[in-house]
Parts: sequence; structure tokens; C-alpha cells
Amino acid sequence: MPLMLSGLGWIVLAKSLPWALARTFGTPFEERHLMHAYYRSARRACRYRLRGGPLEHAFPGYLCIAEDFNCRHPGQDVAVLLFGRRSVLGTSVQEIHSTR
Repeated sequence: MPLMLSGLGWIVLAKSLPWALARTFGTPFEERHLMHAYYRSARRACRYRLRGGPLEHAFPGYLCIAEDFNCRHPGQDVAVLLFGRRSVLGTSVQEIHSTR
């Protein structure tokens, strides 16, 4: 049990620390990407998601989006403009805009 809790603590720390540092001390960025909007029935996670682009090999490999964004581009590839902050340890996406 202690081994499992320490492993879970490590995962939380490994994901949240780079995010917090990027959010606090990172430099602003703006990038264009082609991503895919889709719906996934989920109880605990977000239902409307974007995948691809810079998240191709990331965990988790998606960004949560608003329902109305997904309704405008259901199941489609969409050109997006991502705004956020980036540090050496990671990236924090703060805004997503479709470029159409």
C-alpha cells in the first residue's frame, strides 16, 4: 500500500510541478496546429476534446474544450491557435481559438 501511494504521489508531482512552473514563470507562446475535435462519453473526465498537434505523444494526449467549440467542429480536423505559457519543464495551454 505505501508503495502504491508513493507511486501515485510521484505521478501527481511529476505532472503538476512542471505545469505550475510554466504557469508562473513561463514565457508566453502562440502556436497554430491542426487538431481533431471529438466527443467521448466519460463520467469523470471531460467529454469534449481536441487531440493531435503538440499533444501527439503527451499524456494525456488531449485538451478539454467547451461543448459549443465541439458543436462548431464535430468530429472534424480544425486549425487552432493555442495561447499559453512555456517553461523548460512543460507547457500550460490557457486559450484555444479556431482559426476558421
